[in-house]
Amino acid sequence: MISFLSMASLWTTKTNAQQDFVVSYAKVNPEALPENIKLLIVEGSLYNVEEVKALKAKCNLVLAYISFTEISKDDSSYDLFAPYTIGENETWGSCYINLKDRTALGLMKKRALSLLQKGFDGLFLDTMDNVGAWGNVPELKGEVLHLIQTINEEEKPKVWVQNGGLDVLPQTHQLITTVLVESVATDYDFNKKVYRLRGQQDFNQRKQQLLKAKKEFKIEILVVEYALKEALKQQIKERLSGLPLSYYVSNIALNQYKY
Repeated sequence: MISFLSMASLWTTKTNAQQDFVVSYAKVNPEALPENIKLLIVEGSLYNVEEVKALKAKCNLVLAYISFTEISKDDSSYDLFAPYTIGENETWGSCYINLKDRTALGLMKKRALSLLQKGFDGLFLDTMDNVGAWGNVPELKGEVLHLIQTINEEEKPKVWVQNGGLDVLPQTHQLITTVLVESVATDYDFNKKVYRLRGQQDFNQRKQQLLKAKKEFKIEILVVEYALKEALKQQIKERLSGLPLSYYVSNIALNQYKY
């Protein structure tokens, strides 16, 4: 795994927050990427080995999305995992996976290794909040840690980016390199489908939580915000400027890549 110091060198100390990474679940044309992208996170199933090489030619690091605890009903592998599902994420319609079942655990390990064998530099671990204290499947934290450790030993990915799950950092910070957090400055309303700014007090609390985690665990912080209108994007920039982090703004489905 890439060292913390090596990873940190990708994000030099900033006086202003910058957009120097991209997350896109729509297929990305490498020719559309600017030269200064340091990290690209994509839906790995959309790319073959040659396409991964093309992405890596334009970016410092290219990671594949994976969730160890959920699977979408639209996923091509859903039928494999369906017998091991244990409830549904009502927000996204995806299903939780019972990793305590050895077959399900093996399938998930195989899924992760197959992505890395395409040539991705590492994995983006989505929905890590699920195994946190307030998550829907906290009982699976041990299995998730086991997967990370086992994959590290067998495939040695350069980078792991953990999405959310700040309260599991005491267990994961020595295994992963970076934490990505969504909606720090913004607060998307799923019921009304409205993009909006988060309340000032709520934003301040989240900001302090991130800065505390960065200092305590010596870890890089990335932020993804959701906005469509330029006015809201400007408010995001004003809130995040001056913080030691990078941020990226997209639509809520992360499938409308624009840079």
